[in-house]
Amino acid sequence: MQGKKAGLAKLLNDVADNNIYIYIYTIHCMVHKIQLVITQVFEKITGFKNHLESTINGIYSFYNDKSFKRKESFIKTAEELGNTFYEVNYIYSSRWVASKFNAVNRIRANYRSLVHNMQSIAEDNSYNTEISAKASGFRNTLLHPRFFVMLLFTLDVLQLVQKTSLQCQETSGSVIGKYCTFETLSQDLEKLKLENGEFVQNLISSGKC
Repeated sequence: MQGKKAGLAKLLNDVADNNIYIYIYTIHCMVHKIQLVITQVFEKITGFKNHLESTINGIYSFYNDKSFKRKESFIKTAEELGNTFYEVNYIYSSRWVASKFNAVNRIRANYRSLVHNMQSIAEDNSYNTEISAKASGFRNTLLHPRFFVMLLFTLDVLQLVQKTSLQCQETSGSVIGKYCTFETLSQDLEKLKLENGEFVQNLISSGKC
């Protein structure tokens, strides 16, 4: 769109220069800017790309690739536990922030069902050794305190960023006003250094000594 040599704006300006003498100014989409920043930031966070994101995408593939048997087992486990079943999502680096938030939040919402089902598959002799080993590995990862805390903290961050992203997508409001939302986001993110966010705080509040 904004390529200097062959972008749409460049091609339109070439036509305008030759015919109607109007120059087209382009503004980089604010929502896209947020997405690019979030993608780059998370890539620099130790453990996110190669641990949290890879685990979530691995769980998605585990239930959706090749065999419906595992997914059917997952749905059945959720029903037996009296939990609502939520489809597990994949984290795509090119999608908007809301997509990332939903993918991470689905793991949280399915957490109890996931742990029980992974244990069930690991102990079920009808699955081959490779599948049982994967299920056992996912269960151990899900139960690791560091993984769970990182999951919740990521949700707290993405929830704030998602709010700003949605505000920038609204058709009403001024350009200056939308830039002010970035200032608010920066301040809210700074608060997470000193105060627990909603998801982490809920974990602490529900904890028992």
